[in-house]
Amino acid sequence: MESGRPIVVLDPHDWLPGQGETSVAFRSDDLDWIVEIKYHDVSRAGLLKRELRFHGVCCFYEALFPGPQLLTIDRGGVDRLGALVEYLQSDAALAWTQYWQQNSPGGRSRVVKHFSMIFLAENVAFETLAEGFVLTDPVPA
Repeated sequence: MESGRPIVVLDPHDWLPGQGETSVAFRSDDLDWIVEIKYHDVSRAGLLKRELRFHGVCCFYEALFPGPQLLTIDRGGVDRLGALVEYLQSDAALAWTQYWQQNSPGGRSRVVKHFSMIFLAENVAFETLAEGFVLTDPVPA
């Protein structure tokens, strides 16, 4: 499957400290997948957390990075380290969107998007096919 060129939709370097995240944890809540990101905020001298909440998730993949990847998605060798990116021409996202158009009860179709991100300090990568995401405000961890 092809993914096409990615676009950056969220750059955590805008709010993460230079050393990056302290920890990353994944959990599900119904059809949402939540990525909890903890980090030390030097200006507040404390541990904070934010959540990337992906809604309408069809698929979620997490793996160590670097390492072998089990997904067979050709990203064309594009550097995408450290930022949340969306693949606008993703064959996988298109396949899920078409599936929902053909199989949605009550005519409610879904538009699925393809996102991925690598957390460099934690050495973990994830990929998800979801309708969208939100980033929560920071709160004490």
